[in-house]
Amino acid sequence: MRLSSNATSKKNLPALLRRWLAPLGAVLPPLYLVGGAVRDQMMGRPIKDVDLMCADPEGVARNLSMRHGATLVPFLKKVAAPCFRVVRREDADDYMDLVAMRGGSPEADLFLRDFTINAMAVEIGPGGGLAKVIDPLGGQRDLVRRCIRAASSRALADDPLRILRAVRFASQIGFVIDKATVHLMAQSAAALANVAAERICSELLDILESPASADHLRRLDDSGALAVILPEIGPMKRCIQNPHHHLDVWGHSMAALEACEALLANSKAHFGSSAASVQAYLATDRRTALLKLALLLHDSGKPSCKQVGPDGRITFCGHDEASARVVEAVGRRLKLSARAAAFISTLVIHHMHLLSLSEPE
Repeated sequence: MRLSSNATSKKNLPALLRRWLAPLGAVLPPLYLVGGAVRDQMMGRPIKDVDLMCADPEGVARNLSMRHGATLVPFLKKVAAPCFRVVRREDADDYMDLVAMRGGSPEADLFLRDFTINAMAVEIGPGGGLAKVIDPLGGQRDLVRRCIRAASSRALADDPLRILRAVRFASQIGFVIDKATVHLMAQSAAALANVAAERICSELLDILESPASADHLRRLDDSGALAVILPEIGPMKRCIQNPHHHLDVWGHSMAALEACEALLANSKAHFGSSAASVQAYLATDRRTALLKLALLLHDSGKPSCKQVGPDGRITFCGHDEASARVVEAVGRRLKLSARAAAFISTLVIHHMHLLSLSEPE
């Protein structure tokens, strides 16, 4: 697979590399383009971030910032993987990240990455040109196969968040997760309990933003990861409803999510002239993802409210308020912003009122 030279992207990669690196001239140290930029360039997809790997990322970043009069921003939160960003002062979208090369060689670093499609590097030639592709794990082959495969048997255990990343990549680029990686996901799912909530929340919302997130959530559920992220779904799965519902609470919630996604996929037919306004509203502040999260949890209070009368009649009185309390607790645990948490809890606590709005009067 060749690097695309005419990819439609936010960044014109060859031009960006030449603009930043050509001024270094013969001083250019061994540099390698790595990660998502390589994958997306090969696929002709928009490129968001450009990561250059080298032995001395801080030194190269300082050199670049001085040559261009650019701002140097160090990201040192990950001690084992420091990153130094150089940003053009007149354009905050024009930047490059310099990252450390682990293991002493490009190949050794690539073996430490998450998935084969992200474990490729390209040598940077004189003047910032793209040279030889380094692909020890068969990432190019997996791009052709449209397959997400763990870079090693330790990849997910080393960082369990990669379970969510695998599903997120599948949802965003339409790839299939290979069977061995699915097995590794199940093995490492319990360790998600030790991952920072902010990281989990970001990946989960990215998955929910995909048009067919219900299918991908089932993949997370099958692996055991979803129950770790949202333990509230356990009681929902065991909660049988009254004859008005043919599914348990969790099945009903997933059906509601699927109905929402079908509606959004054909919003013009459902909303008519208001479709554009609805789409614009949901496109801001991650409201599409938050709406779907509210759908998943809108009946999460039912298990605690369930009552069975002498005649066997099942009721869930007050479940809207109970569900809102559950959602508020989920929001705190996932470190949602106050605004996002309020958006979800408002939808949940009023979801029964929507049924009243459907009455003829």
